[in-house]
Amino acid sequence: MKFAIIGCGSIGSRHARNLISLGHEVFLHDVMENKATTLAQELSAKVYDDTTPADAHVDAWIICTPPFKHLETAKLAITQGFHAFIEKPISHTIDGVGDLLKRANESGLTVAVGYQLRFDNGLLKMKELIDTGVIGDVLHAFGCRGP
Repeated sequence: MKFAIIGCGSIGSRHARNLISLGHEVFLHDVMENKATTLAQELSAKVYDDTTPADAHVDAWIICTPPFKHLETAKLAITQGFHAFIEKPISHTIDGVGDLLKRANESGLTVAVGYQLRFDNGLLKMKELIDTGVIGDVLHAFGCRGP
């Protein structure tokens, strides 16, 4: 498969390395072009600018930009006909998320958010307790993983 990775910081770089190690082709983009170019040279990947992700004939975009750019970038991916994998959180605001999901659904495209803890047994149990009303209305929550 071919993937466009938008954002070549820490997590974008990790996704690029993992995908290449699995035999996938990767196209890189970052607003700081030198980040994409440096990573592309290191990984023997390709770089594209803002105007060419559709021309790369990729299967999906992996969005690793700062959260305030997630929705804008994901909407561009959907508009151009690409599936989108968005690093957490889906956005810095809930405004526009419903529209993005509606557009994707109407287009038959998938939008996924990378968040491995949604399958954590402890968090699933907490959700169950909240959903069933066992612990009452939650006004505030804070969590951290142990050592």
